[in-house]
Amino acid sequence: LKDRCTLCQEEACADCHYPCLLRSGHSHAEKHNCLSRGPRAHRCQHTCVYCKEMSTEGSQGCADRSFEAATEGDGSTPRLKPTGNDQQHGPPYWCDMKAGHSSNAKHNCKCKDMKHTCRKACQYAEDARDCQGHCSKEPGHDQTGVEDEDKEHDCQASHYCKEECAVPSCTRKCSIKIVHGKEGHEKHTCNMQHCVQKCSLCKTNQLCSSKEHLHGISEDGHLDPNTVHLCSDGHACNQKCQAPGACALEALYATEGQRSYTNAHGEEVSYPVYTEHLCVKRNCSKSIPAGVAYHDGNHLCADAAENKHTCDRKCPACGFNCQKQYGHAPPHNTKHGNMRMASVAAQENVFVVGKHRFQAGDSGDPLRCREFCQFAERGHIHLLTCAENAETANDCMANKERGRRHASSNNYAPFQNQPLDELTHDAYWEAIGFEDPCSQDTKDLARLCEHYCGIVENATRPHDDIEAPKSYCTGSKWHTPFTDGDEEVGHISQEHHFPCVHKAKPLHHILIVDQSNSMLATDQPPPTGSHATIEGRHPNRLGAGIYACYQYLKKRKTSELSMNDLISVIGFNHNAKVLLQGKRIEPEVILQQMVTGFEASGFTDFQKPLELADTVIYDVEREAPDHDCVILFMTDGDASFNYRSLENILKNRRTRNKADIRFHGVKFGQEGERPSLPLMVDLVKRFSRGDPFASESSYERAVTAIDLSRRFQYIACTLNKGSFLVPI
Repeated sequence: LKDRCTLCQEEACADCHYPCLLRSGHSHAEKHNCLSRGPRAHRCQHTCVYCKEMSTEGSQGCADRSFEAATEGDGSTPRLKPTGNDQQHGPPYWCDMKAGHSSNAKHNCKCKDMKHTCRKACQYAEDARDCQGHCSKEPGHDQTGVEDEDKEHDCQASHYCKEECAVPSCTRKCSIKIVHGKEGHEKHTCNMQHCVQKCSLCKTNQLCSSKEHLHGISEDGHLDPNTVHLCSDGHACNQKCQAPGACALEALYATEGQRSYTNAHGEEVSYPVYTEHLCVKRNCSKSIPAGVAYHDGNHLCADAAENKHTCDRKCPACGFNCQKQYGHAPPHNTKHGNMRMASVAAQENVFVVGKHRFQAGDSGDPLRCREFCQFAERGHIHLLTCAENAETANDCMANKERGRRHASSNNYAPFQNQPLDELTHDAYWEAIGFEDPCSQDTKDLARLCEHYCGIVENATRPHDDIEAPKSYCTGSKWHTPFTDGDEEVGHISQEHHFPCVHKAKPLHHILIVDQSNSMLATDQPPPTGSHATIEGRHPNRLGAGIYACYQYLKKRKTSELSMNDLISVIGFNHNAKVLLQGKRIEPEVILQQMVTGFEASGFTDFQKPLELADTVIYDVEREAPDHDCVILFMTDGDASFNYRSLENILKNRRTRNKADIRFHGVKFGQEGERPSLPLMVDLVKRFSRGDPFASESSYERAVTAIDLSRRFQYIACTLNKGSFLVPI
């Protein structure tokens, strides 16, 4: 209100020298105006001094024009007012200068006839904005014999600088006077007495209250960005709350619609999508006092001042916020959403969870956190990045903690090069610090061992209408290994106790081992300390292959289901030979035969070992007709093979009314992928037509000797593999 009632007066009228009488801070587009009215608006209201003097002396003045006597005030000061009208010069004898001109300049009608003044060009005419243009000194003042100072032509106006004010956004002129002969000023400034910049904190465009017109102007004439301009009012703080936690959570649990994706079988699958929680930070609720830019203390919203903030911890899988009050006692709690922050990590090409068929690397978005646990069911595990970033289990402390172990022994695509830990269901929710959202049935099922008896699973073939139910291990997840004598009923196999009692289906194992010249490479010898006999005789890839076969035999030997198993071993390069055929599994005896019987040489040919394997299968089958057949084909190279040869082995087996063959191809070494082994596996799987035994055929990669040994031990187990979701 004070500003609205204040007159401008800081700049002269645009048409004369009177002060501007418009409202202070009026629009720059509206020129300054003294509000003069009438026929002589903005012109001096006094009569010409020179004409007045001439009239006093008895002359009629300019062009003998008449005057009428008049007095002003108390009548002691005579004043001559002109009469008549002169269209060329305006009313006669009026001072022809702008209203409010300098008192140094005498009132002058600027009559051309009488030549009251010098009327030569003023020396400031080009530099001053208020110059009258003509010298107002007496005629002849510049003649010889006159003082030098009096010779200068001067209209006797104030002579203000005509440059614009240096303050950005100010439209006024410089108010500094120009003095002839003296050095000019460097910074132009008008006579305004306040800052013209807008308040840095206001939303109403009020002006800064500083009384310095050059407030915030740097030496080079630019605005200083670090200067804070403040009006005379207090302000609301517009900074965000700095208190820990969330001021509010938006979209707590709303369904935003459906999404769809194409699964591993090419099927279009839709699923509901839940809106992600938004952690909101509100504005500070404090006020900033007038005259200062900041309030005391931290920025706090109204809820923070009352300790009502919400916890800002997010679930690492779905990203939903904890809904408890900040600073609560553990654990966190939320309504979990889609696992958009997780990716599928799998040991198999296709990972089935409920109705969803995933591939390794797929997003976990179609599943909610509790849905994964519900669909993954019995004994499922979770994966987290290894806290120790350890490369091996020996370097990781997790393998010593209950419910958590290092996952270095498994390859979870696409995270093969990332150290991971496996966690049980309970350990996972404890590790991420959130309450378990699952039902009690899901929790109880997750605590049980997921291994089941392979013989019961393979009891039915595709032609059966009903598949036999699985016979699960009776132990808990990651239980202490069972040993013979622990069971009262059922049987123990592979350190697991199964409640079923049955006669095991015997197997005929055919190990086909590459002994070509490339197996002499020493980049992957048998693991140090593995077996002195192998290390001494074959310190190369061939030794690693022999050690892997040895571990395979030991793994089979530990199970009572393998008591009637038979083993055949074939070595090959460009030829093939049978090292042993249809023998009982005696790991140490067979190891000695392999160490002494294998020598690496020659080139690689896959055709010869396949043809020899067909003969071995037939010969052993005559002595042991009830044995199913499994082939392990290990090589570090690649070679062509007759597609029909392998197909004939499979057809011949089926012609004799025997179960389909199970085939595992293992590629050893750092060399890249080769097509032959995957093609063999693909052929066997397609030929098996979903046979539960033959359909477990697989192609494996083993880069190191340790990987090779683990792959062989893994194949020796008839138990299924699992797949999991890993938070990124």
